[in-house]
Parts: sequence; structure tokens; C-alpha cells
Amino acid sequence: MSIQGKMLRRIVGCRETEINRMGWWWERVIAGLVARGEAVPICFGQVYALVADARDEKAVARVREIKKRGKDKPFAMLAASHTTSLMADLDRVHKDLHKWFAPALIEKHFGAKGFMRFPIKTDWGLAEGLIGPENLVQTFTFAGDPVAHRLEEILRVALKRKHPRGYGEILCTSFNISGRPSITERGAAVELARGSKLAVVVHRGNEPKQGSYSIYRFSETVEKLRHGTGSDEIDPHLNLR
Repeated sequence: MSIQGKMLRRIVGCRETEINRMGWWWERVIAGLVARGEAVPICFGQVYALVADARDEKAVARVREIKKRGKDKPFAMLAASHTTSLMADLDRVHKDLHKWFAPALIEKHFGAKGFMRFPIKTDWGLAEGLIGPENLVQTFTFAGDPVAHRLEEILRVALKRKHPRGYGEILCTSFNISGRPSITERGAAVELARGSKLAVVVHRGNEPKQGSYSIYRFSETVEKLRHGTGSDEIDPHLNLR
């Protein structure tokens, strides 16, 4: 049995750790859980998220089961800026908006601030539950938030090992029952995790946190779908008011 496998066997019940204080042991455990198809609740910012392997259909189905969410609504994902740039079908995005898919601009203007929703190239290899109507996907990266981005990258490396032809895409959705408010309190997160028989809950700690993030759709125009954290910084660059 691998070292990581032995580590995972030591997880009994629902354990808790904190993203800003975890050591290498917890990092490997969490990466191992996600790589083997399990879902893990993580408080990257103010709201608890649920992450899983975006290329594993069973993992996506497990997330739907936890959230009691129908198949008609796709999930967002964490993707590196260069991955978002590569997967975007820019033939379906107005040429004046192409510049926003440059990796440097994605990190500078959207990193830890806003989701990007856009048409994806066909045959990308994602699980069906990540792709919405009109072949749209929604991506985000925590680039700009060193604490959250470090764990994002650790998960990405583990998933790249699992899917050598993939890009380490990570399903990322709010950790709650669909239709109910987002979870921001650790007690509520632990209660849902235990009820869902999840192995680990990752808290953020007590430092200042960001709230719900903005969402922008790119097609023939750019449209803000949700005003949230980051809007005041992003909107002027997109000529939105």
C-alpha cells in the first residue's frame, strides 16, 4: 500500500483541519481523497465549498447526492488561468473580448474575485455535469489569495496524476443543500459533512475572508450575472456599471 493510502486509512469519522494551518500530512490526505473520487468541503473564503474531481462522473454524481441537486444545473470548477484560456471556444466570443482570456489578465482581474462563464471547446473531457446548455462552463481560480490558491494547486497536481491528459480541473460548488442558504459557519458545515458521511472538513480560520464572488458571462457581449466580491474591481475594466 502506498504512503498516501496508509494515511487515508487513518481517517476515521469526520475530521477537521484548517486551510491556513495544515501541514503536509493533511495536504496529502485531502488531495488523496479528491483523487480517489471523494468530495471534500473546504472553506476557501467566507462560504464553504464542496470540491471533487471534475473528470470523474461518479464524483460528480456524489456531489449531486450530497446537495440534493437535479441534473439540470451544471457545476462550476476551479481551473488554472492557462486552462481557462485553452478551453474557451473563442469562435463563439466576440473578438473584442478575446483579450480577457489571456492567462495574465484572468489572474489579475478575475483571480479570487469573479467567475467566468463562456463556451467551451467540444471533447474537452470533463464530466457531463460541468457543462451547461449551449456548451457553457464556469471557471474560477483563487490566484491572488495565497492561502486558498496553494490548496487549489495541490489538488490540481493530484488530479493531473490521475488524468494524465487532463488539466487538473476541480469541481467547485457551494457546500449546502440546493435551495438553502450558503454555509458560512463551521458548526453547520460539520453537521452537513457528518450527515453526508464525509471524511474531512477544511475550515479557513479567523482571518478576514471574501464573500460570494461575481459571475460574468462572455459571448457576443459580456454580462454580469451576479454582483459580488470583486465587482467593484472588475466592472470598470469591462466597462460595466
